[in-house]
Amino acid sequence: MERGRLPKPQTIGSGFEEDAKAILKAELKRNRLTYAELADRFTKTGDPITEPTLRNKISRGSFNAGFFLHCLALIGTEILHLHSLEWMFNQQHRLHTKSDERPVDNSDAKEPD
Repeated sequence: MERGRLPKPQTIGSGFEEDAKAILKAELKRNRLTYAELADRFTKTGDPITEPTLRNKISRGSFNAGFFLHCLALIGTEILHLHSLEWMFNQQHRLHTKSDERPVDNSDAKEPD
């Protein structure tokens, strides 16, 4: 470890960074867009970003929720299903639940129409 640098702390949502970048990459692929095309869309909306900067930012997963949502909007994503994140949420919840508490199981609850 470099002198004067502390390790990045683990937070409750830290595992979701990988999911967020995987979602963006999947949405780009699903919509047949390149990083260059997405960067061009950012530029056209008044938020210029170069293709290498965009690629690196997504690759590192170092972006906030606003950037994530902005990307999804520019990609054209209208519906996003998060079923694949259920396992990770359950693992995170289990780590942060007291041993005498039981997580609520809503797996057989009906979704609203």
